[in-house]
Amino acid sequence: MRIETLSTDELRGARLADVVAMLVARNPDAFNARLAGTDAEGLAALRRGFEAAFGWAPPAEFDDWLAIEAALGIDAGEEDYWGAGDRSLLLDFFNPESHQATEALASGAFLAQNAEGLLAGLFPLSEDASGDRALASLLPDSLGLLRVHSFRHERGDLGEAQCLKSFVVNQWSSEDASEAGSPPGDVGLVRYEYLMELTAMLDMAMATERQAQPSLELPDSAQLYLRSRWLMRMVWGQPSELLSELLAQAPGLSEWDAERTLWRRHPVLTNYWMVAHSFLGNDSACAETVAVGLQASGLLTRRLAEHIRQLLAAPEDTHLGRLEPATFKELRRITRASARSDQLSV
Repeated sequence: MRIETLSTDELRGARLADVVAMLVARNPDAFNARLAGTDAEGLAALRRGFEAAFGWAPPAEFDDWLAIEAALGIDAGEEDYWGAGDRSLLLDFFNPESHQATEALASGAFLAQNAEGLLAGLFPLSEDASGDRALASLLPDSLGLLRVHSFRHERGDLGEAQCLKSFVVNQWSSEDASEAGSPPGDVGLVRYEYLMELTAMLDMAMATERQAQPSLELPDSAQLYLRSRWLMRMVWGQPSELLSELLAQAPGLSEWDAERTLWRRHPVLTNYWMVAHSFLGNDSACAETVAVGLQASGLLTRRLAEHIRQLLAAPEDTHLGRLEPATFKELRRITRASARSDQLSV
């Protein structure tokens, strides 16, 4: 497989690892050898750690990507791969076995640090010097694939979903002309534009294939992010200037009631409603959701439920993460003043 002749059918049928070997690895043969020798038990332990922390199983492609990262030497700091400008590359998710986890769990700081993952199933995959990022959805997927969204930090919005193969081709291809010693993705303007069209067609085909799958009531990260966007800065104590507009995109109490049957299967929904109700001042609804959260399989959902239960019992003395009681009280006042009437229980 060569980037100069890559076709839509060839990209669709290719393994993700083959695309990475073609464009990202500096030494494809060494990469493939390391990939064949990856520590299967170590990768399985990472999956088990993710599932224990978040309470759901990520798509099968999660394992493939972790093996690719190991073969590229990313986690070991070897970084035996071509850079894509100043872009970093590492799928980052909460590890309950790390030293930092103990403090974060005790203080509640894990909420702000993992808000995108807890509320929308999105996790950092890549970032450039400007602060723009690529976020990977690790929510269950009917095709078993990760979906990657660009994130523009100045606007705080998500781009359309693309598969990992499209992400790699888009980020590691360049309009620059090929020269001796240049990365394999330097293909020139005409070929570059063709590759962008090729990946767009692949992603459209993947979306069509998902739509044809039987309905599994699987949450979608893009939709979850849109409705929880108002909370992403709130949990840091920095409410958006557009809070009213963002709350207008958030669900109300009727949606909370309709989603009751989904809470136990999809922890992101439980997480959202616990945090949203705490800021909206819907104490009774919050307590009901917390009761479900306390029984969740995911460690972070259970710990979040414990912190919010303490907040409900003693709001004058309890921090929510790093938010002091007085700060939280003011954020709740601002939220209630900006919310729709159908989002408030009293």
